[in-house]
Amino acid sequence: MNPRPSMNRLLTLGKLLALTWALLLLSACQHERYLIVVINEADQPIDDVTLWLGDLSFEYLRVPANSRETGIYQQHRLTDEIRITWLDHQGQDQQQRFDTFEFIPRNYDHGRVHLTHQNGRFTLSFDNQPF
Repeated sequence: MNPRPSMNRLLTLGKLLALTWALLLLSACQHERYLIVVINEADQPIDDVTLWLGDLSFEYLRVPANSRETGIYQQHRLTDEIRITWLDHQGQDQQQRFDTFEFIPRNYDHGRVHLTHQNGRFTLSFDNQPF
């Protein structure tokens, strides 16, 4: 009796299982991929722009007038609250908070979060177009 065919089947089964797990992990990571775009539609730049997802901060720094800065996030889920802080053109500290899931579906799986600055305030919007 030759034990080799049995061993080969086990190795093949093991490889299939490993491939299945790898594909599952890859799809889980892509499931949480999204962009956050900070758009400045004002005629003045805004400085020290920082996005807060819970305790995690992401710096966009200076966003020139009539321009946009984009961040791609794959490992950090959106939190219940998004907070953005910045210095206005007069150097004054500003901040704004959003209840994230009033604007974005809780079951999002990809998309673009837009934080648009105009008239001294930000608005939050979302589209689920792939990127």
